[in-house]
Amino acid sequence: MAYRATQEQVEAILQDDYESGDNLLPYMETANGVVADLATADTDSVLSSTILGLIERWLGAHYYTVQNHQLTQEASEKASGVYAGEYGKGLASSKYGQTAMELDRTGFLSKMNKGNVTAKLTWLGKPPSGQTAYSDRD
Repeated sequence: MAYRATQEQVEAILQDDYESGDNLLPYMETANGVVADLATADTDSVLSSTILGLIERWLGAHYYTVQNHQLTQEASEKASGVYAGEYGKGLASSKYGQTAMELDRTGFLSKMNKGNVTAKLTWLGKPPSGQTAYSDRD
C-alpha cells in the first residue's frame, strides 16, 4: 500500500490534538483507502498528486480524532468535559474532515459524507376500482 502521507505529516496537522506515541497507522490506512477511491473516481484528473496527499493527511487526522475525541472544555469537582465534534456528521464532525472536503474539488468526499439518499413515493389515493370517474364528479 503506497501512502501519500507520513505519520509525521499527520502529527503536524493534529498538533495539540495528538497524544504523543499513539499509533496513527490504522487511521492512515483508512484515509489511504478513501483517497484511493477518490483518485479512481477522479476520471478527469482534477486533483493533483499533491492535493491527494494533502487530503490523505487531513483525513488521517480526522479519523484519529473521531476515535480519540478531543476535549474542548473541562470542569473540576465531579469531573465533566465537553468534546469536539458531533456524532453522526461524518467528515463534517471535525475541522480535519471539513478541510479534506474543501480540498476535494470533485465533490466525491461531500457525496460520500451525505451517504445514499433514497426517495420513496407512496400513493395515498383510492385504488382505481374505488375512484370516481371524472365525468361523474360534481
